[in-house]
Amino acid sequence: MDQLKLTSTNLRTFPDFLRNQYRLSYLDLSGNQIHGEVPNWIWRLNLLEDLNISGNSLDSITVVSKDMEMFLLVKILTIFTAINFLCNKFSGQIPAEVGGFKSLYILNLSNNAFTGAIPPSLSNMQKLESSDLSVNSLNEQIPAEFAKLTLLSFLNLSNNQLVGRISHSTQFSTFPKSSFEGNKDLLGPPLTTDDIAAVFSPQPMSNGRRFPNSGHDQIIGML
Repeated sequence: MDQLKLTSTNLRTFPDFLRNQYRLSYLDLSGNQIHGEVPNWIWRLNLLEDLNISGNSLDSITVVSKDMEMFLLVKILTIFTAINFLCNKFSGQIPAEVGGFKSLYILNLSNNAFTGAIPPSLSNMQKLESSDLSVNSLNEQIPAEFAKLTLLSFLNLSNNQLVGRISHSTQFSTFPKSSFEGNKDLLGPPLTTDDIAAVFSPQPMSNGRRFPNSGHDQIIGML
């Protein structure tokens, strides 16, 4: 078995039988009631590339632990291509280590409770094509290093607490204003004066959580 989809099946914990599914490359556990921490053994599934745990009640995750073998750490950072943690209860700062996922092309951390600055290390993910960090409580300025992500075609930073001026880089000029709305102290094109003053109204989701109607589909397709 190399692909497994257990969506909306009322799971409350990670199924224990997954521990030994070393051939899995795709795992979708979205839309369940799984709570607590993402177990460390999930990273020991040697072929796992795409992980979707969106729409649960997870609140913590440890990617790097003190007892993790170096070869396993290298595997995690070089093989994963898509991560979707949409609509959970993750909080605190986004770990700088996330920037070590060199092969990642989809990163969705929207609709959580992340705080603090966006790690500049995310600019190290040179293969990143889609990044959704919307509907959190991220603050400070958008890292100028994001302009280095030349393959990035979708960016959603809306509904946070970001401040300062949006980069004038060629890369950032390709994103619509919906990518930045809902940050009242964020300035510069593509936002207008009216956009800056307005509070972007989120739309309700069927599960009671909310996310912005950005004009883009949420990126969960590969996960």
